[in-house]
Amino acid sequence: MIFLIPGLLKTQAAAAVARLCARSNRKFATFMPVRKSLLPGIALSTLLFAGCANARAADVVQSGCRMLPASLRFIDSRISGVRLQQDRSGCYFEGTASSLRVADAQRNVLAALATSRCGGTTVTDAIPHTVEGVVEPNEGVQMRVSLVPSAADGRCRPGSFVEPDLGDEYEVQVVDQPFAHYPPAAYRQDREGETVVIVLLDDKLGTIGAVVEKSSGYEDFDEAALRATRQWRFKGHTSRPGTVFIRTPVVFKKN
Repeated sequence: MIFLIPGLLKTQAAAAVARLCARSNRKFATFMPVRKSLLPGIALSTLLFAGCANARAADVVQSGCRMLPASLRFIDSRISGVRLQQDRSGCYFEGTASSLRVADAQRNVLAALATSRCGGTTVTDAIPHTVEGVVEPNEGVQMRVSLVPSAADGRCRPGSFVEPDLGDEYEVQVVDQPFAHYPPAAYRQDREGETVVIVLLDDKLGTIGAVVEKSSGYEDFDEAALRATRQWRFKGHTSRPGTVFIRTPVVFKKN
């Protein structure tokens, strides 16, 4: 917005606005009678401060994400340097995954979680997909995923209330538990290990996805554990809406 101020050049006006915005966070404890001659200046100052406030509200970035659980247990441990932020438009996830497979799986978990909690969600990402589907060893995969809630569903709009995590407020048991297949190469090499998995459920106990909480140190063990636990089915009840976290170890041990 441009204000026409008699006797003040545009550059001076810009400088004045900048000074006003810089001071807008200060608290003034001095009060004085208002004279009629001061009203035009007060009105102008009010407009300027309103402009500053609107600019800050649009640009503010906060940590966390209202579209996802407050607990970060939905983040795969094989992703490092994680940053999760939000603004009035949506949420932004950044991190470095150990492989494209891990990056794709995490992106899918983020999308499924946001959709289960907020309804329709637009997901965009900048995960590099190579022709061969692999990256150089030790290079890592840079992830940049954005989640934007649908305008038609107001559950996750700015200022709305989102149900917190359920914690221990549920009773769940496994009713279908396919076993993890021992990777043939690991069996031949006499490798053994244990992968700890977090299975994510919605408040109706439908499976949202699964992530690795503690890696076995072998990608084939970790992926076999995830493939199995994603197929598990549960029954029980929850006390209120929210996300359920089921922690389970998957052991690979030769008989």
